[in-house]
Amino acid sequence: MDRQAGYRQELRRYRAGLLLAIILTAVPTVLVRWGGFSASATLMWVLALVLIQIAVHLYCFLHIDTQRSSRDELGLILFTAVIVLLMVGARCWCLSTRCRGWADLRFSRKQSIRRAARPLAP
Repeated sequence: MDRQAGYRQELRRYRAGLLLAIILTAVPTVLVRWGGFSASATLMWVLALVLIQIAVHLYCFLHIDTQRSSRDELGLILFTAVIVLLMVGARCWCLSTRCRGWADLRFSRKQSIRRAARPLAP
């Protein structure tokens, strides 16, 4: 009987996770499609719902909560998330600064080519 209760509880957790995942996916879609909010307000709502959905997935599907046995797994996931965010953020920053600098570099190369192509004055 104890096994059946555990099975029912786990099934209930999966169902709740699925329902919340569907709702937390549909709400941002509706906000973007038909929302009357400004672009920044819509973005903030979508980001907040994304964070809630990540927490729902961690709790309902990956069974990671704040209990003592799950803290190591949670720490590994948070560490991985920080590393990935640093890598993606640094890459975007490098690309954005490189693109701005690239136009200046091209312009200065054209000028130096023009200077080199001029005949020298006697």
